[in-house]
Amino acid sequence: MSSPEEFVMADAEAALLAHEPDRVHTLERLSAELRTAQQDEFGRDEFTKIFASALRVLELEPGYVAKLFKVSRPTVSRWTRGESAPHPLGRGPVFKLFERETARRLRLLGC
Repeated sequence: MSSPEEFVMADAEAALLAHEPDRVHTLERLSAELRTAQQDEFGRDEFTKIFASALRVLELEPGYVAKLFKVSRPTVSRWTRGESAPHPLGRGPVFKLFERETARRLRLLGC
């Protein structure tokens, strides 16, 4: 039996394939941004910008992201709005995980 997360991901994958050329370009830009973010030190504002962009581009639900990072949904909301952010040492791993998901989706598109 499939879990609700698998259904959410299956729907996202179907949507991903529906707009392939634009989607590839958007995912490639996000991938480059995430790779840079893993290497650079940056403040909360920059974290918020990249985090919110990754959620939007990857079409991830806040509840799923909360489970992924073992934080509460309100924490994900605060990160998205820029009211808080993980400790600077924890920001790179957040972006690394998003980068892996971006790479997975690009592979689905044959890139």
